[in-house]
Amino acid sequence: MMTPLASLTLRQMSSKKISPRQKIFARNLATGMSQTEAAVEAGYSVTRAKVTGCELIQKPEVQAELQRTRDEIEEALGISPQWCAERYVALADKAEGNGEIQNARGCLDSLSKLMGWDDARKDKPGTLRGFAVEALIEQIES
Repeated sequence: MMTPLASLTLRQMSSKKISPRQKIFARNLATGMSQTEAAVEAGYSVTRAKVTGCELIQKPEVQAELQRTRDEIEEALGISPQWCAERYVALADKAEGNGEIQNARGCLDSLSKLMGWDDARKDKPGTLRGFAVEALIEQIES
């Protein structure tokens, strides 16, 4: 008897064989390429690369490979999201102390992306989960 798709876990779905090009695509994404660039570099059609990248990223087996690759990179570099967050905060503090407000803002913007806070502000430019970035900068400047 076949298991309904809705009852499958991500692990079960990601156990599906991944093609060599899908693996290259996922690894390219993990190194910072856009979906389009990753698809082209993996050997997919240039004319359909944008669509192909969008289709590939939705596949559980590609998502699983992407996560595996990111985990490998983090382990090899000895970093984690927490490590990055701590660095961003330290860099923002240092920039603020040096009067480099734009650099401090850049650090805080990068931190918000790392934490996923930038997704929360897409509906309201300049806000971060109800907190205005501009207000934070005003506090830094004063």
